[in-house]
Amino acid sequence: MADGLKARLLGIALLAGGIALGWFFGLGPLNAAHAGAERVEYDVKLFVAAPMMVVSGIVLLLFGGAVLRAFTGPPQTKQDHLIVWPVFALALVAGGVGYWWFDAQLKALGYVTGG
Repeated sequence: MADGLKARLLGIALLAGGIALGWFFGLGPLNAAHAGAERVEYDVKLFVAAPMMVVSGIVLLLFGGAVLRAFTGPPQTKQDHLIVWPVFALALVAGGVGYWWFDAQLKALGYVTGG
């Protein structure tokens, strides 16, 4: 199987997995909060894992084999670093924005108090 095809299949799997993770473990508790649940539980790790999977999946889908080679081990070449670190930074920013939004929603519903 060609590297480009492998990369795109892995990208689809990561994208689907990240969306499913966010849907069930992020939006699920938020929907429960909107429905008036007595207690809402979620894990903050969600805001690292789901965005990392989604962003990595999108990048693999768009750019294929070169990204797969950069992702299969520690970055060694300049090209690897130029792929891995921006993807990592973008995923962390997406996770931070997602957490900020999620927390604001819970505060608005009265589930989170304080600063």
